[in-house]
Amino acid sequence: MLSIIIINYNSLDHLNKNLDSIYNSDLNDLKYEIIVVDNNSIVKPSKDALFKFNVNLFLLDKNIGYSKALNYGINKSIGSHLLAL
Repeated sequence: MLSIIIINYNSLDHLNKNLDSIYNSDLNDLKYEIIVVDNNSIVKPSKDALFKFNVNLFLLDKNIGYSKALNYGINKSIGSHLLAL
């Protein structure tokens, strides 16, 4: 299984474009999960808005930086392969 990990910080437009791209790709032939770690954005993504993408959304209480947020996502993943976007 592939774990796709996306770190978000105040970039909902880019996040939605990334998710659309994944959703419309040939990855549907693979088993994968999408993990979005929001690094305490001002406008946070909602699970309702991301429902069609079947995203595991984690909202952090504070901005811990990209590397720590990526490690957080990795620790929450179940895949044997990782893709950081």
